[in-house]
Order: sequence, then structure tokens, then C-alpha cells
Amino acid sequence: MEGFESCVRSMETSHRSKLVLRCKVVVVGDAHVGKTALVSMFASGSFPKTYVMTAWTDFSVKEFIMAAAAADNKNNNKNNTVVELYIFDCGGQSIFNQIEANAACYENANYVIIAYDATNQSSFESCGKWLQQVAKRSQVILVETKQDLEDRRVIPPGAGAAFADAHELTFFQTTSPKSTRVL
Repeated sequence: MEGFESCVRSMETSHRSKLVLRCKVVVVGDAHVGKTALVSMFASGSFPKTYVMTAWTDFSVKEFIMAAAAADNKNNNKNNTVVELYIFDCGGQSIFNQIEANAACYENANYVIIAYDATNQSSFESCGKWLQQVAKRSQVILVETKQDLEDRRVIPPGAGAAFADAHELTFFQTTSPKSTRVL
């Protein structure tokens, strides 16, 4: 019985509860702006080798362990707070009537990312319609994709940042892979 008690004591002192915080993130935008590549790179660390059109919504989860400040961590143990990002990659093709179809996805979202392609004027012009649908529901982030394709750029540098400033949005620029094949 003595060996059993030491095992129980050991389990009691080594067990630590884990606090899990969940955050719903929805990515919207017109077709072919790089939403799937953006989500794939963020969630799994790799770009998709081939691209298959997102017909409705794809779902990914990305987990982060929160870093604790030394002052907050009395025993210098690892922090047991985890943030799970539930990422919804919404289809942007007009054939799916994307605005209405995606409305169910961005209900109760913590963040909505509106993506546009720096080489596609109509995708940038559509940001206003996406913003009208989501603005009062969650925090909105504007992301310009395909920034690396400078030779094909049609959106003037600074236009995305100006749109974001005018609507009080956070703005990021990123790239999409040149080697992704469309199926």
C-alpha cells in the first residue's frame, strides 16, 4: 500500500489543469485571392501543393501555448494556457452566393479576415461589400495577398492601408506561393 500512496502523491503534484481559450476566425474574400493558401500556411506551416476550389467552407484548428511572464509564473513552470484558433476558410466564388452562404460562418466570430489580391482590382473593390456584412459582428482585419507579384500589381501601394485606416481596420500584407497549381 505504501508504493500506491507515493504514486498517488506523485500524480497529485504533477497534474496541472489546462485553460483553453477558443477564438473563431473567419477568412472571406473573392475567389482566387489566396485565402486557402493563407490559412494553410498559417495552420499547418506549408502551402498547398495544388489548389482545389473551396466550395463551401474549410475548417482548420491552430493551437498556441501562451508564453507566461516570469513575474506571473511563481514556480517557473510551463504555462498551461492554450489558445485554439478555429479558422473557417470560406469559399469566394459567386456561384455559391458567397455573401449569404458565409453569413452563417461569421456569426459569433471573434475576428474576420477580409482578403484581397494585389493583382486583382475587383477583389479590392469587393472589400467594401465584405465589410458591410461583417463589420458590426467582430473585429475585422484586412489582408493584401500576393504582394510578391509586383510586376502584376494593379492595386496601388498604400491603397489597402488607406482603406483600412478609413474603416479603422488592422492591415497586413502577405504573399502567396507562385507554384500553387489550380485544379
